[in-house]
Amino acid sequence: MKKAALFALLAIMSGPLAAADGGLFAKDAWYDGIYFGAGSAFLRIDTDISGNGLAPQNETIAGNDDFKKTSIASNFFLGYRIIRYAGIELGYFKAYDVERSYCFTDTSGDCTTTRGGGTSVVSSSAWTVELPTSGWTAALTGFFPINDTFEIMAKIGGVAADVDGNGFEKVVGGFIPPKGGTVVAINTPIATSVKGSGWDAMGALGVNFNAENGFSVRAQLDYFNIKEIDEPWMLSLNAIYNF
Repeated sequence: MKKAALFALLAIMSGPLAAADGGLFAKDAWYDGIYFGAGSAFLRIDTDISGNGLAPQNETIAGNDDFKKTSIASNFFLGYRIIRYAGIELGYFKAYDVERSYCFTDTSGDCTTTRGGGTSVVSSSAWTVELPTSGWTAALTGFFPINDTFEIMAKIGGVAADVDGNGFEKVVGGFIPPKGGTVVAINTPIATSVKGSGWDAMGALGVNFNAENGFSVRAQLDYFNIKEIDEPWMLSLNAIYNF
């Protein structure tokens, strides 16, 4: 009975609204249908390497093992705007240069430029951690028009992230005492951890600036509840074409 009453109310409302120019269910409105967006972003990650199994074994690095990095990322999404106020959206993002280096410490806790003993001593040795991150998103999107040009948008949904962690010793100096031939920089993998988070929650807030020709510009802040890397966030600027 309640469903029948709801459908009847929608039917009554849709008549005058559809007839009006730019009405809620108007099929000739620029905002009705499929849209595609792409842009550049900054992805912020704040986590720890010990909790992710990426800390060096039997060695001490300077300070704590916090991993804090803001990386450049790309952002893509495909959406369908059902009515002026609601739609669905699928997206993909990928971060680049998600890397940080740590220096090893000596017995006093200071950074050391040499490590090891005898012929194994090396100079300019550092512990380097990489956390390349990408993910797919699926969300319900709400739109709150202020006028024909400016509107606020919000998303709530899920994110399936792929986080490939790698920790290794990077040697950028030579051997002490010197060895014959040229000593090249080497990367020695020691700790590797591949993270597949499954689906976690995500949300976003943003603003759309719409043009009559079907193009829009969106500034958006995403928040991802990715448990492996302590809930990162992403700020993006996107260009959108409304089909």
